[in-house]
Amino acid sequence: MAKNDPKRPGPRSPRAEAGDRRERISGRTLGLIISAAILFAVLALISQSFISGYTMFVVSRQMAFYVLVALSQAFCLVVGQMNLAVGAIGSITTIVLGLGLETWGLPAWVAVILALGIGLLAGALNGLLITRLKIDSFIVTLSMMFIFMGLRSGISGGSPYKIPESFSFIGQKSLFGVPYVFLLVVLLLGLVGYMFRNTIFGRRLLATGGNAAAARLSGIATDRMVVWAHVLSGAFAALAAVLWASKLGSAAP
Repeated sequence: MAKNDPKRPGPRSPRAEAGDRRERISGRTLGLIISAAILFAVLALISQSFISGYTMFVVSRQMAFYVLVALSQAFCLVVGQMNLAVGAIGSITTIVLGLGLETWGLPAWVAVILALGIGLLAGALNGLLITRLKIDSFIVTLSMMFIFMGLRSGISGGSPYKIPESFSFIGQKSLFGVPYVFLLVVLLLGLVGYMFRNTIFGRRLLATGGNAAAARLSGIATDRMVVWAHVLSGAFAALAAVLWASKLGSAAP
């Protein structure tokens, strides 16, 4: 009968293995932060204007829009889907925003709610087509992308809509040199991170993407999670479009 070797490590608990994974992820994240810091330092040494307040304002504001678009796609990726219609949803959202502000004369807050609602509906439509018709998300969102782009061109004719100057406040102004858009995105990042780490809804989204069959057997309505993921994706795409219009000062298709 074999004896236990005291030098040989025993089986590790799932909690310990999860901790190791978190440490490895943290290590990769730290590497990215260090690389970005080195790149930042090099650019600051090469160009004196790089670290000016205006440059930081422009870079942080532009980065905020990239983060919003990335979050829009991330919601679909975590459930094992993709959304090729992110840009098209943003485009049709911009048109609805422009119609509300210029053509229909709606108050800004009503036009924004209407535009965000279009993003929610577009995402829900994508999700329902995928789950009800059992068609791959690549096919559905690619098809919907062309449909949304056609609607955009047909409604607007390719011409931008004028928006009130007051609407440009959040997209062009800052708080102590930090763009309002950047502050909003940081807040949203924190909320999304909290949702995935600490809420049942967030864990169900991750479980659906990790193993849909196992999640289904454990009682998770995976089709519902897929629809919700696309709804959130559409919402963030619409929000990015609304803020982009505020930045530009016009609702351009």
